[in-house]
Amino acid sequence: MNGLLLQPRTWLVVLAVAAALTWWIVRDGEPREALPTATGTTPAGFYMRGARLIGLGEDGQVLYRLDAAFGTQTAEDEPIALSEVSVDYAPTAEVPWRIEGGQAEVTPDRSFIRLFGGVVATSTGNTQSPAVIRSPSLELDTETQIASTRDEVHIETPEGSLRGVGMTAWLGEDRLRLESRVHGTFTP
Repeated sequence: MNGLLLQPRTWLVVLAVAAALTWWIVRDGEPREALPTATGTTPAGFYMRGARLIGLGEDGQVLYRLDAAFGTQTAEDEPIALSEVSVDYAPTAEVPWRIEGGQAEVTPDRSFIRLFGGVVATSTGNTQSPAVIRSPSLELDTETQIASTRDEVHIETPEGSLRGVGMTAWLGEDRLRLESRVHGTFTP
């Protein structure tokens, strides 16, 4: 019996070797689990709060800063949906604009921003009194710097007001055209 009496340290080494050998033998017989894939287990896209998108012009200068309270994109090739949106457009231009809307969509390549839900665009340049444009929707082409809508438009300036249906505005040139049913009132 004296031969079976081992030191405690020796017993620990024997038990550790036996446990490792048992694990090695058992693991070879178990099927391997596949790693989870992105398709089917996790929804693609993203969700964000307090979002800011910054677009640059061809010259590398900031063309627009878009801020939104909330945004989602369900897939990489789908538009980004935003809510409570404000866009500071051409902040370094002679006549920059602040454009606000309840909701917006931005194309995946960021070339178009479509605002809707009571859009209000206000000139914020060095003019003494700003011009204000109101429309149910407005689309900004960030590459050509053209804003347009087919909806009703109401424009207020210090000199008077204009109403019409459909509008094209060349923001880089500070030029605007109402398309049809144009009516205006001006103060002499």
